Amino acid sequence: MKGRFTCLSLLVALCLLGAAFASVQAQSNIFTDRVYVTLQTKCAATCHNASNLTGNLDLSGTPTEVHAKIVGVTPSNPVAQGKGQKLIYPGHPYKSFLLLKANNGLIHAQDGGVLSPEEGTTMPPYGSSQPLTNVELEMMRQWIYAGATANGDGPTGYTVNQQAVLDYYADGGLPVLARPAPPATGFQIHLGPLFLQPNQEVEYDVKYDINMPANYEVNRLNLKMNDESHHFILYKFDNATIAEETPHGLLPVNIVSTAVEPSNTSFVAGWQDDVDIRLPAGTAFRWDASTVLSLNYHVRNYSQGLVMPAELYLNVHTQPYGTAIKEMKSDLVLYNSSNLWPPAVSGFFTLPPGQWTLTENVDNGPQMNLWMLTSHTHKYGTDYDLWVQTPSGDKGEQIFEGFMDYTYCNCNVGYYDWEHPPVKYYEPYYTVPANTGLIHEAKFNNTSNSWVTFGLTTNDEMMLYMVQYTEGEPIPFVGITNIATSYCVDDIPNLALYPATGGVLAGPGVQDGQFIPALAGIGEHEITYTAEGLTATYSVFVNPAPAAPVVNYSDGFLGISGTYDSYQWYFNGNAITGATGLFYSPQAPGNYTIQVSLNGCTVSSEPYNFSITGLDANPTSGSEVYVFPNPYQNQVNITYILQQTSMVKVEVFNTLGQLVTTLTNQQQVPAQYTYQFSAKEQGFPAGVYFVKIDIDGKTTVKKVVEQ
Repeated sequence: MKGRFTCLSLLVALCLLGAAFASVQAQSNIFTDRVYVTLQTKCAATCHNASNLTGNLDLSGTPTEVHAKIVGVTPSNPVAQGKGQKLIYPGHPYKSFLLLKANNGLIHAQDGGVLSPEEGTTMPPYGSSQPLTNVELEMMRQWIYAGATANGDGPTGYTVNQQAVLDYYADGGLPVLARPAPPATGFQIHLGPLFLQPNQEVEYDVKYDINMPANYEVNRLNLKMNDESHHFILYKFDNATIAEETPHGLLPVNIVSTAVEPSNTSFVAGWQDDVDIRLPAGTAFRWDASTVLSLNYHVRNYSQGLVMPAELYLNVHTQPYGTAIKEMKSDLVLYNSSNLWPPAVSGFFTLPPGQWTLTENVDNGPQMNLWMLTSHTHKYGTDYDLWVQTPSGDKGEQIFEGFMDYTYCNCNVGYYDWEHPPVKYYEPYYTVPANTGLIHEAKFNNTSNSWVTFGLTTNDEMMLYMVQYTEGEPIPFVGITNIATSYCVDDIPNLALYPATGGVLAGPGVQDGQFIPALAGIGEHEITYTAEGLTATYSVFVNPAPAAPVVNYSDGFLGISGTYDSYQWYFNGNAITGATGLFYSPQAPGNYTIQVSLNGCTVSSEPYNFSITGLDANPTSGSEVYVFPNPYQNQVNITYILQQTSMVKVEVFNTLGQLVTTLTNQQQVPAQYTYQFSAKEQGFPAGVYFVKIDIDGKTTVKKVVEQ
């Protein structure tokens, strides 16, 4: 079984740019108009010219001459050489010594933005000229991502959207992604930021040179990417020649490159959410020192008004080659049957309006021991199921149900969530006999008024499944099948050990064969389970219990301070259906409490006795607060008048209690203040929001409705 979601062949990629990139307009040459000018004014004019060869580097000359002096050139600095860096490494800004040397705080230390003493000081040096601005550094970073060509275009005509960069640094944009810590053993891959204009959708392939010093095994891959990301897929090149010939830089993915099945790459793993892939004990991916990766990233900016800095971080955890007993294999299996109806055009399935079911048999060779299975469709997908083939090729035992939630409840939820499809782990392994295979079947409901074809955007359609397995005789499965990534300090988890007897649980907080978070203490800990000669290792984080929230009443709403993961209001001890937000409007006198959770810890407030009489009619103590118009269509005005100098904090929350934005948080003198808020401009849908105004510790809450 072998499948491929994208093709990195330059010839194919040149054939057709995807429709998702039609909105990117041709712009001026980012190298000659931006990068070259910066190098001349801030580098060549002072320290790097024919008469002053600092670092043995001359940056003077024509754009063509300067380009030849820096792109693909090995730096003279021995430390940079040892890291495999180039002065400018096409496609690799964090392996480009010139960018790192010019960094003025934009590039993070984990990306090499802080130089060691052996690498010298930041350039330009203090006093010689002004340091590079963030915009100048960003233009250089984006030029490198594009392929660092002399004409400014990427290898397939991709052009840096300079206006998106300028808009982001002038006006701000969507929040940046929180950076995870790198692995203790291994390395971190950072892709981005890549700047997307409002409502822009892109998909890229990026060749990534690892330059590992030796052969390694990979036993864990954990990913963090923007919530708006559609998917990230990791491949590795099988063919060294093809890898060498594939250009660096962002390669826009198109429908032709997606559908063609190449023979030079292998699927490693795929993500539609931030899943931590920790391979079972005794298994690992095997990567030799010459491994070259291919990163496939699909993301959409759903904001209507803000630029998105799209990013992802992939932690690759390694161990010495030969540690694992079995190699973990991966396949991405793309539906490719040619059907008379629904019609197939040049191998691409096409769905007319209405409901359709597509079924395909996929044969295997050696015995497969399944560990992970998941599916993928776009928005018209309504179900996805898999069965084991019988010897006659018919449906045997069903092993994957698209309606199941295998992660949280292991229950049938009654529908298929195409954006977050189920991921099933077989612990212990599920064996598919040799020379049989699987049958996958997807159902679609094309509710549009036109035919929908196989394609890349969320308005097109797709059908594939991803599987990870070992071949041949399986090794014993050893592990903790229900272990979580974090626990509250008050928890007493009932860990499901496999095998249930004969093994040894060890690590901080383990007492009498049980893990007790309070004994382990707050922080990250490593827990192991050893049986049958194999050891499964897990990282768990113990979170402190949050302080109990305090309920206040203001302007018709009960509410609390702080932001939590979830909320549930209670009336006289009974849960109120649908009352799962930060604020609640009481409907009757009585005792109200709220239960909140944060990082897996749950705590409840003291009861608040609500009565009709005795309400605080002026909670802001002399300050007047207004919101208008309400409901509103474009933006709402939030106005308040301060009678005295006060500490003021104005925040906007959604109905789930999640903080949308902070409009101000500072001390203010007596005056009238007005702020505007628009959910659409912030990239959020229209609907109900809550404005919380805290003045000297006294709170007013106003409900606003964007139409």
